[in-house]
Amino acid sequence: MVLAAVILLAATAQADGFYRQDPFWTYNLKGKVNSLLTQNDSVLVGSESGIYSIDYDKNLRWFYSTSSAVTALEGHNSIIAAESDGTILLVNSSGGVIWERQVPGYVGYDQAIDIFGEEVVCGSMDGFIYAFDTLGAFKWKHLIGSYVTNVKIVNDTIIAVSDQQVYLMDLDGRVRRNLGLSGFVHSSAIMDNMITVAMDDGHIYSFDIQGKPMWTSEVGEYVDAMDAHSGIVVGTKEGHLMLLREDGKMLWKMNLTSDVIAVKTDGENILASTADGKVELYNIAGSMRWYYEPEGKATTLAINGRNMMAATSTGKVYYSRLIKRDSTSSFMISTAVVALIGAAILMVWKSWR
Repeated sequence: MVLAAVILLAATAQADGFYRQDPFWTYNLKGKVNSLLTQNDSVLVGSESGIYSIDYDKNLRWFYSTSSAVTALEGHNSIIAAESDGTILLVNSSGGVIWERQVPGYVGYDQAIDIFGEEVVCGSMDGFIYAFDTLGAFKWKHLIGSYVTNVKIVNDTIIAVSDQQVYLMDLDGRVRRNLGLSGFVHSSAIMDNMITVAMDDGHIYSFDIQGKPMWTSEVGEYVDAMDAHSGIVVGTKEGHLMLLREDGKMLWKMNLTSDVIAVKTDGENILASTADGKVELYNIAGSMRWYYEPEGKATTLAINGRNMMAATSTGKVYYSRLIKRDSTSSFMISTAVVALIGAAILMVWKSWR
């Protein structure tokens, strides 16, 4: 019995060493964080009070104060941002505002805004898509549903997802195709070659970029979160994390501790957060790399290379870095663990003699 306890303690120590990893740093803000946008050298944070630019060493580069909560961020050199009072901002890389415009309603979803080339589009809670050019000139608007949850510009096509439909439009706002869905859209993910939507009937439907149906997968669960990058990551209210290939075949499914409320993938890693307050990182094969427990629920996630970000409804921003572990160090760690267990067994054996 003593021997079993010693082995169990050694195994537990090994598991903690491999899996539990506290974040490198935490940045405290006032109010809920609604949006994260990772860049090569920094992260942009959309909060209740404004836009923060923080480098990966935790230094504040700049801050732009807004009159209402920042609900969405997108872009690279120029950043398009949305506020909860309907303000749309174009901001440069130093935090200077290039222009401000106003739309009826407001952009209520982090994915419902995009900038590509000379085009800016945003989806409002009033059900309209609004388009501007990068000089701030209004171009057009088009009604697509009761509220807009996701928009993306792919080459010469605007893909717009509402709570009930998916529209494909040209850059002048003319509808090319309505996918004719039946039911309510719970989650969606848009890649350059594929549109994927999870419906309230427990099915996931996939279409190519022209709107042609590709495949259907029945998961039979309420999909709370979805992201896509060389595969579709799905998180469900029933607490399952799944990975589907681009052809719809399920590669794996695992049971997490609670409702999966957010997922993010870069094609190599999967970041997930749960309603019981965990942030977990998996590799693409479904093996856990690490986890930690933030203060509050992590509702917003972001990945940029080895940089992993999570932000909570309590105003906490967490930064983690994926540490590369080469084969030599992994061998040394494994050898040390085996040696530890062997020494423990030897000590117990001697005590029994």
